[in-house]
Amino acid sequence: MFTVDVAGRMNMKKKVLHIMNSLLPSGAETMLYSAAKYWDKNLDIHILATGKNIGEYAEQLRMAGYQLHHIYNESYMMQHKKVRELIKKEKIDIVHIHRQGEACSYALDAKLAGASVIIRTVHNVFIFHGLVQVREYIARKLSALIGVKYVAISASVSENEMKRFGIKAVEIRNWYNNERFHFVTEEEKRAARKELGIENDMYCVVSVGNCSSVKNHFSILKAIATYKNDPYFQKVRYLHIGKGAQEDDEIQYVKEQNIQEYVHFYGFTDPMPYLEAADLFVMPSVYEGFGIAGIEGAATGIKTIFTMVPGLQDFKEIFPTIIYCKLDDEEIGKTIYKCVREGSTSNNKEQAEKVFESYGISDGVKQYERLYFGK
Repeated sequence: MFTVDVAGRMNMKKKVLHIMNSLLPSGAETMLYSAAKYWDKNLDIHILATGKNIGEYAEQLRMAGYQLHHIYNESYMMQHKKVRELIKKEKIDIVHIHRQGEACSYALDAKLAGASVIIRTVHNVFIFHGLVQVREYIARKLSALIGVKYVAISASVSENEMKRFGIKAVEIRNWYNNERFHFVTEEEKRAARKELGIENDMYCVVSVGNCSSVKNHFSILKAIATYKNDPYFQKVRYLHIGKGAQEDDEIQYVKEQNIQEYVHFYGFTDPMPYLEAADLFVMPSVYEGFGIAGIEGAATGIKTIFTMVPGLQDFKEIFPTIIYCKLDDEEIGKTIYKCVREGSTSNNKEQAEKVFESYGISDGVKQYERLYFGK
């Protein structure tokens, strides 16, 4: 199919297939959702879910205008046969792989099915060792041999790919939904608290992320357990946004430490109302690929604590207002306590503007489009 652009040039419409696992409200999926209306009109974008379930975020992506497919088969051979059939049937030009597991196999599917461009975005700092690192090294080299173009979402990911696997990746920063996450005024904060039933004199700490060992929510819970009897902590409320494998353990810990009054679990939900209501955003991760939730939090101008780890330390030079601490439960607790003692402060508008300038949607979309169109 051909279309004519405003300059009168003939452009061939290209089909892009994003290969993902189950579709969940996390990094790559939320980026695609927020970017839906920004893509070049000559791109027809499809998304393939390859997990056992299509995923709870599928409907949002469908409503955003993406064409969705779901292929899952317990047989490895049948799974990849069906993927090749889909690529051929839909006449896919560009295959964009987001999965870590079987990424090389999906790249081979794309090559055998005739895709002209194959891209793999690496979304995390994968610290493999031993035989696993050897396997991943071989898989990446095979992928590179068949023409896969590698993209890293941050400097930390790019450095790790080169160091561990000898892969030189193009760095294209992740973006956040700058239309949704914005600077929060004092009036908006008071309105959000009223809506959530939070008193104005409460000091609200918020985290956003899946309940996993990597996200390290236990460090925040341990801080509350440590300081719960301190006079400064009597008005602290922790707004916990997210679900996951460790959620039951976290809830049990809260009961054992008798800190139910301080901790509120909200599960998977829109984080913006809670960010609007909060005084402090904490992301105590063990590591990140990029940390989109952290950037979304910082975009509101809220006081922010990050651990000094890969995927979060990349922001240190860009955002001097962000507070960094060591990856240590005691240090994280002390840093939270210091912020609580300082009390509630106005959100930082300069921080919010800097986030928008550095990680808005349009720049990242344009960089991917250049790869798609071979520019």
